Amino acid sequence: MRGCTFPLGGGSGWAACARLIGLRGHGLVPRVRVLDESAMAQAEAAQQEIMKGNCRGPLHGVPIAIKDLIDVKGIPTTAGSNVWKDFLPTEDAFVVKRLKEAGAVLVGKLNVQQHGVEIPRAKL
Repeated sequence: MRGCTFPLGGGSGWAACARLIGLRGHGLVPRVRVLDESAMAQAEAAQQEIMKGNCRGPLHGVPIAIKDLIDVKGIPTTAGSNVWKDFLPTEDAFVVKRLKEAGAVLVGKLNVQQHGVEIPRAKL
């Protein structure tokens, strides 16, 4: 298990992440979409791989969230805009492919300013 994090499928690290995910709707966690079932399945698979000695590296089993500017196959990418609310990517962005190959557990997508650009405001 060298280079791997602790198994998250049933461990306290995953439980803490699941509690954080559970805070949705309380305004405490900025997010667009939480992938509850998918994340749990990924975490369980990562735990099984790690326990069998198949460590993909230091990100294996680590929960991550992707900004809503980055495409994840089958999950809407809105870029914080209603214009893109129905856009459904047909493939993962390069960075997402690499994270998945490394065994990272995708728990959701995070909110962004519209199109990822913050409009400068005058300071009064």
